[in-house]
Amino acid sequence: MSDSDYLSSALDKVSDLVDDALNSRNFQDLGESVGRAVKSATDGAKGAVRGFAEAFTGNEERQDTKKPALNINDYFAPEKSSIGPKIAAVIGAAGAFLFGMTTIVAVIAAVHGPSIMVASAVVAGVITACNVAAVLWGFRKAKRTDRYNAYRRMLFPRLYMNVSEIAKNVGISEEETARELGSFIADGSIRQGHFDENRTCIIASDELYAQYQTLARREAEEKKKRYAREQAESAIDPEIRDMLESGHTFLAELDRADDRIRDENVRGNVLRMEEIIRKILEEVQKRPDLAPKLAMFMTYYLPTSVKLVKAYADMENQPVRGENIVTSQKEIANSLGTINDAYENLLDSFFADTAVDVASDISVMKTMMKQQGLTEDDLSAAGHANMQALSEAGRQAEQ
Repeated sequence: MSDSDYLSSALDKVSDLVDDALNSRNFQDLGESVGRAVKSATDGAKGAVRGFAEAFTGNEERQDTKKPALNINDYFAPEKSSIGPKIAAVIGAAGAFLFGMTTIVAVIAAVHGPSIMVASAVVAGVITACNVAAVLWGFRKAKRTDRYNAYRRMLFPRLYMNVSEIAKNVGISEEETARELGSFIADGSIRQGHFDENRTCIIASDELYAQYQTLARREAEEKKKRYAREQAESAIDPEIRDMLESGHTFLAELDRADDRIRDENVRGNVLRMEEIIRKILEEVQKRPDLAPKLAMFMTYYLPTSVKLVKAYADMENQPVRGENIVTSQKEIANSLGTINDAYENLLDSFFADTAVDVASDISVMKTMMKQQGLTEDDLSAAGHANMQALSEAGRQAEQ
């Protein structure tokens, strides 16, 4: 099996984990869970899946010494200083106080004095307003700058975080946090910044965002498949639907058991068994009239197969394995090929009627073609007769 096959198998086994992560937009534990779930599948393709698993365990725990260390400047602009805005706010406050007092005095003087004091009051008032604006701008800019530096520290080196968690740490609303993060993405301060679909999580890495999109697309496809299957099952007899649900439950148990099997040959047979069972269930779903053929399969063969595979996985993971365990494992391993052959024969029997119909259609079509002189032998005979007729006509013309 190729690396890509192992990776595909691994991805199939974490669809539930991905579903939870995408629904909650919480990726914090996804990497660790994925790493555990795909451990067995990565035995044959460690290199291919390691990158996938490490993508979410992140960048703070990279242990691949061949990869260069993360450089924060690749993801974020340098830290910004809030000293300038704070100085502007202080100067503005002093100016606002000074010109505010001047404005008050000018207004009082204008009431009892010459009209020129009115103009002085207006000018002082405008200057006061400008200084107040400088104070507001300075404090707002300083806070925004300090928050950017906080965002930068929180997001590196993990490079993804829930907006709600960030908002809680910086003390502003989630809406304002998302808006501010968006502005930092827009102005290039967060150089590789992206939001998830619902703007509930920020991902500060193009690589991680691409993987998130892959997972999101895969989850969407899985949901479509589940919905289609549910719709198809809802249209069939309840007893057959229950049988199919039971079959998928057994299939899920096999799927979990093969994660624990280390022997590649045995695991390959289990994966083959899963694929055959899946095709059997799909055919019955499409053609419910096949359901009676599955009576013994569902009540004995399938549950017994699951029991054997789980027993093998349990024995293989025993710390001490005696003669009985080794013998039992060997017997189970030898039986899997036979079981798979039997299941393939069952699947093949589903198409017996189709094979008869195909053979009958071909026979009828050949007969009709022969009757109309369209077969190769008939065409050759007709051509020969035409040549003889032309030759005879030529001899008569010469006479």
